[in-house]
Amino acid sequence: MVFAERVTGGAGALRLVDAAGRPRAGAPRIAGRELTAQVTGSLGPGRYAYAYEVTSGDGHVIRRAVPFAVKVTTPAAPAATVTLSGQRLRLSGARVGVRTLALWGGLEEGTAEWRHPFLDAPFTWTFADGRARGMLPFPGAYRLTVRALVDGFSERTVSGTVTIAG
Repeated sequence: MVFAERVTGGAGALRLVDAAGRPRAGAPRIAGRELTAQVTGSLGPGRYAYAYEVTSGDGHVIRRAVPFAVKVTTPAAPAATVTLSGQRLRLSGARVGVRTLALWGGLEEGTAEWRHPFLDAPFTWTFADGRARGMLPFPGAYRLTVRALVDGFSERTVSGTVTIAG
């Protein structure tokens, strides 16, 4: 990865895991703006994610998880209602793969942070026109936190656990 400015980080600066939560990369190396790690073995068909945590030159911590798939498709799944803090949202399917989440009541802006036990960083989706889209790479229980703007300036946060099937 190449950042816009010099970064620093420790032994956990970059982590790559497979769908079983097994590490798939060696120790990370940081050189100026570049963060790298050697993949161990080959990545066969499946779903994976990498997470990084670095500190920028101005002291801000940058933490993110990025899902990806190798030669697998998103399985079909019926839409599901997700209830977070008493608020109902619509998920395009409660299975692994690329999914869409719809906000409630005409809200259009916000973020959805999906946290899985395999990674310290969340998968973050951004809402546009009331919908957010992204990949859920692993089955299991995710901690989902949705932050949405109400009336353009106040934030409403709802959270809960969502179980995703394989």
